[in-house]
Amino acid sequence: MNDSGVTTLHSVWDSVSYSYTGYASLPFDSATWDFYGDEVTKMVPEFPVDPAQLKEGDFMGWAEESLAIAEADSYPGFAKNVAITPEY
Repeated sequence: MNDSGVTTLHSVWDSVSYSYTGYASLPFDSATWDFYGDEVTKMVPEFPVDPAQLKEGDFMGWAEESLAIAEADSYPGFAKNVAITPEY
């Protein structure tokens, strides 16, 4: 567990999906643009990013990193092409 108390990816989705429901009307008007800009500004300090770790424009690198994180953290114990257990 970390300082946020979040223990699963599912709990993150639950907390975010209840905060940001529906679909934004596009294109954004000034008020909507400001709202989402303010929301991002609040989130950035909570989730700092080391610029040295960024893979600018490396789309395959992003995909591979995301897959490795998902396999290790979100779906440990799962194997490709193997049925999940009834307990899951």
